[in-house]
Amino acid sequence: MDFATAALFIGFVVLNTVFSYNAGKKEGIFTGMISITQFYKKRSALKDKQSILGFETWPDPIKAAFLDPSFDNFED
Repeated sequence: MDFATAALFIGFVVLNTVFSYNAGKKEGIFTGMISITQFYKKRSALKDKQSILGFETWPDPIKAAFLDPSFDNFED
């Protein structure tokens, strides 16, 4: 195997790793949004904010996102 072939192979591996990581990251974010929405639906959280079961035990970031769902609170 000459140097050019090895360089192309290493370049392919690096680019494939980067693109696979980015695709997995986006898929993970989408899956997380789906699971949080399903959780809200299961607890009837989206119907009446005053009667959410166990709201006090939710993690603080999720409570903050639920109480103030502004786009300014989130990063890309």
